Amino acid sequence: MWDEKLLYLIFLSQILLISAYLPRIILIQIKKVLVLYPAQTHLKLYPVNSERIMRYSSRFWQLNVIAIIIGLAIMFELIYSGNQEMLNWDTQSVIIIYWMLQFIPYGYAAIISQQYFSLMRAQNTETKRRADIQPRRLFNFISPLIVIFATVIYLVFIIMVVYFVQHPFDGFAGYWNILFVTLMNAFLAFSIFNILYRKKSDPHQGKVDSNFRIRITISFLVLISIGGTLFIGSAFVLSALDLRHITDIVHSFYFQLIILFNIRNYRINHIDFTVYQTTPIK
Repeated sequence: MWDEKLLYLIFLSQILLISAYLPRIILIQIKKVLVLYPAQTHLKLYPVNSERIMRYSSRFWQLNVIAIIIGLAIMFELIYSGNQEMLNWDTQSVIIIYWMLQFIPYGYAAIISQQYFSLMRAQNTETKRRADIQPRRLFNFISPLIVIFATVIYLVFIIMVVYFVQHPFDGFAGYWNILFVTLMNAFLAFSIFNILYRKKSDPHQGKVDSNFRIRITISFLVLISIGGTLFIGSAFVLSALDLRHITDIVHSFYFQLIILFNIRNYRINHIDFTVYQTTPIK
């Protein structure tokens, strides 16, 4: 019974953190930018007008409200139906699918952001381009110890899979788990490579801001690698110990940790907005 109540609490936390708290932080930061750095003084920051930005923001929030309503409906159905599984199906699958649904608004925001930066680059009339003489290297942005730790976790995971192949439990997928985790880490490694060597999304962004963004993004992707591998490994251990009911709680908690590690990406305190300034501030 205690694990059911804890699942209710953790799932409610997932709903509110991902679809309410983080979106409100993002919207507050957007409004803060519009007030503190208006187009009158920072025209380079606005390839579209502020009214259009607010429409995008409103749609982003509306998508999150829909996710909140769906999440609460799932939770109340579980509580009042008396079913052992969410939607009388499979709690683990429902939590993962709902988490993916919660990220639809962020996918929308990512698409809009790419369009926004494309317009910004198109309107950039500066002919003088500044290139960094020093090439970007991975260990300029993340400690080698963290990369080594991620590699060790991956190797331990492989050893764990080999062990469970010899001592399987019900539902164990065998060596397919190694393929899945390897593909996940390969995708993350490709993403890091792309971040290191692609052109800046924002043509006006200074080197300090650009490097800061690269640093926190790469750190976040490496943490996803570590967390994802540990996440799947923990599911193996819990299943082998016949503690599958706790796995649902661990999954939801893991999804929330991803968001908590990523919240600082949406703060604007570190950004130098003088690069967008076109009129001296009096």
